[in-house]
Amino acid sequence: MKMAFVIVAYKDPSQIERLIKKFDRDGTDFYIHLDKKISISNFVYLKQIGKVYFIKTRVKVNWVVLVLLQGF
Repeated sequence: MKMAFVIVAYKDPSQIERLIKKFDRDGTDFYIHLDKKISISNFVYLKQIGKVYFIKTRVKVNWVVLVLLQGF
């Protein structure tokens, strides 16, 4: 069965890495939305894990209100 996780983040890339590794199974993809207010540079290495995709449309998130849906 194919499954996808959407992760909303703004800090702690190592915590995101642990989360991905914990739930990584065959047929699982991870989509990460990073708050537009932060730099993506600390998170880019997560793509090396595989099956990790960054949502291209980044929005400023004022935690977690309806604006989150605008990122999709």
